[in-house]
Amino acid sequence: MTGADKAAILLLYLGNDVTRQVFEHLDDAEIKKISKSMAPLDVEKAQSKIIKIVRTMEEEGKIVLAGRGGDDVLV
Repeated sequence: MTGADKAAILLLYLGNDVTRQVFEHLDDAEIKKISKSMAPLDVEKAQSKIIKIVRTMEEEGKIVLAGRGGDDVLV
């Protein structure tokens, strides 16, 4: 999975407003790469991939997830 693929998944999950704000800070080539990666994705698949990535990062000790009333919180 490329960096553009990971960015596309995250931006799909975060929504249009955040994506628009992020794109304001990228050049045209970066926006094209990410947009191309976004095209074949859907939100449910993106969310599933994000959960996988976060769980892997937790297992590797890169992040800590703290439970709060049944919900996981990134720390």
